[in-house]
Amino acid sequence: MQTDDFWKNKMINYIEAYTWFHNKLSKGVPQLTNDDVFHHWMHFIDETCDCEGCREDSDCTISIEVPDEESDFEP
Repeated sequence: MQTDDFWKNKMINYIEAYTWFHNKLSKGVPQLTNDDVFHHWMHFIDETCDCEGCREDSDCTISIEVPDEESDFEP
């Protein structure tokens, strides 16, 4: 079976991110169980925007320019 480097890198990145998150949360709130940490991880993943705009610390609002009604725009 051939190793798929793309998925291998994705798994490594996920494990490193989860490990960092788990360590920080467990250190800050030691009474949390592993289930609690996992619940917070899933909430964090769902609620955090991961678009390129946010990653670049710029406005992540998508702008679509619409011509004025009075212009001579023809689709």
